[in-house]
Amino acid sequence: EIGLLSALGRDEVPVRGRPTVGIVSTGDELVRPGEELNPDRGEIYDVNSTTIAAGVAEAGGEPVLYPHAGDDYAEMERILREAADECDLVLSSGSTSASAVDVIYRVIEERGELLLHGVAVKPGKPMLIGRLDRGDGGESAYVGLPGYPVSALTIFRTFVTPAIREAAGLPEPRTATVEGRMAAGERYAEGRLRYMPVGLLDIGTEAEGSDSDRPLVYPVDKGSGATTSLVEADGVVAVDPDTEYLNAGESVSVQLFSPDVRPPTLLGVGEDDPALNRLLDRLERPRYLPVGSREGLRRLRDG
Repeated sequence: EIGLLSALGRDEVPVRGRPTVGIVSTGDELVRPGEELNPDRGEIYDVNSTTIAAGVAEAGGEPVLYPHAGDDYAEMERILREAADECDLVLSSGSTSASAVDVIYRVIEERGELLLHGVAVKPGKPMLIGRLDRGDGGESAYVGLPGYPVSALTIFRTFVTPAIREAAGLPEPRTATVEGRMAAGERYAEGRLRYMPVGLLDIGTEAEGSDSDRPLVYPVDKGSGATTSLVEADGVVAVDPDTEYLNAGESVSVQLFSPDVRPPTLLGVGEDDPALNRLLDRLERPRYLPVGSREGLRRLRDG
């Protein structure tokens, strides 16, 4: 294409710019990675800013990190207003529930317009969508992500990533879905669409094309606050709101995080053991889940 433009004598062409995305984490307890934590104050590291920034860049946007905002109205308003003046889209994480200390939804209502508060998705129900008024009279889009890392990343991948890619003019990413069978039963009856993080295990013992040839699928959901739920997962299973129970051996479709995912050939669960970890490092495609001895025994009993 560049050669053709040159042959036509064109030295300039209009292009679609990368959307700028401001990222603001909220909460008095947050500390940026690299700084020292104060355990007495209940401080935790800010996980969402860096992970969301990486996701924005991968989707074709230009991430802009802002200082994290505490649970104070004036401070939150100042930072969000600054981000809105400088960015096409503002993403915040945390402070999206309707409790007394969570004030961000009030800022959006008073400095723009709140269009949506809450979606029937697990994890990630407390999501905000709205707009923020800019100083030049324009508007910036706004999305409020939940504070828990797994919830924030689930909502970001499901709703925000496609919008950023479209704004950047990027094609749909390569995706892959594999059919597997549940390694164990999983109860669920909450009436919301559930994106369940799962891992795969390639047993490869039966004839190709048989039901047993499909990989085993096991949940790795440790809760919305456990980042390892996604680190140890290969993809997600979308569980319909009307589903109350997934039976062992039931067929499920797994949306892989990447087409390059290769299921491990060896899976172990139990206590975290450094010596065992070093041994597993010598094997091809192993996976070990440090779930504790009691949970490990339960999974062994359930097959």
